[in-house]
Amino acid sequence: MTYEVSVTRDGAWWMVAVPALDAVTQARTLGEVDVAARELVALDTGTALDEVNISVHVEPEQAAGRDDRSSPHVR
Repeated sequence: MTYEVSVTRDGAWWMVAVPALDAVTQARTLGEVDVAARELVALDTGTALDEVNISVHVEPEQAAGRDDRSSPHVR
């Protein structure tokens, strides 16, 4: 089974959500997301880490209370 992973920015952290497990972890960098997500799934399901498959979707960053179209930094 492949677990869908949704990643969003929250301050200095990347929040890593696995909706199928209703579980969340965090990573300091995007490079750490894969391992953090796989470890979360492995621990929650009792699956060996090397047997965990994930599909990562990084959500676009949005300014608080505004969508990307209203951000002065987005063209």
